[in-house]
Amino acid sequence: MNGSCLVEGELHPTQINSEVVKGLFLGQAPDALVPLLESILNQFLQAMATEAVGATKYERTDERKAYRNGSRERTLKTRIGTITLDVPRLRNGEFSHELLERYQRAEQALVLTMMEMVLQGVSTRKVTQITEELCGTSFSKSTVSKLCQGLDEAVQAFRNRPLQKHYPFIMVDAMYVKVREGGRVQSKAFLIAIGVDEEGYREVLECLASSLCRCDLAAMSGPFHPKHHGSLSLEDQASAQGRFAGT
Repeated sequence: MNGSCLVEGELHPTQINSEVVKGLFLGQAPDALVPLLESILNQFLQAMATEAVGATKYERTDERKAYRNGSRERTLKTRIGTITLDVPRLRNGEFSHELLERYQRAEQALVLTMMEMVLQGVSTRKVTQITEELCGTSFSKSTVSKLCQGLDEAVQAFRNRPLQKHYPFIMVDAMYVKVREGGRVQSKAFLIAIGVDEEGYREVLECLASSLCRCDLAAMSGPFHPKHHGSLSLEDQASAQGRFAGT
């Protein structure tokens, strides 16, 4: 099974607030989100280097202000685990590491934004906000666009990661949110599958928007035992309870 997040339509930005997001990810295994956070911070460092240099790697442009000079590894302790950063170096040695200096103050906002991206997808608005808070500056539109693309790839890789643990319990639950589809805002159920591993840690396995009615959702939500140690997709799990046909 892969941990994917298939949200059809655009979730209204106010519908899944910070408390909901924190609640969903509370109790995650300590290192569950480390690879994603590591990828995100490294991409922000590369974006800062691009802004300082005035060009991407190997790009030929009259706008270039400096040249890269390799990178060095640095470890950073975060609230979700220790990550390894590939810090760019410039030939003139003037690259600012302000991101590392500001990280502790912006950590909570960044982790929350990362979790929101897992659930709702990457958006220019989210990336711009966290860029200003984490880096203390605004990036050019082209840098933000490339950063969004890279972050989206990282989030997609996290969503589709192989789930190899044994999950004795998988809980399926839902909440109703506003979704914009076809120019209209309508109410849809946001379905979430959470696995509980043998050590008691929770992990968001899959989530999607559905048109199920409230009575169907009430009948299918709650904990149950998967037949194949977490190998069932969310559709299979719901079908096993006879309540997910036709979505």
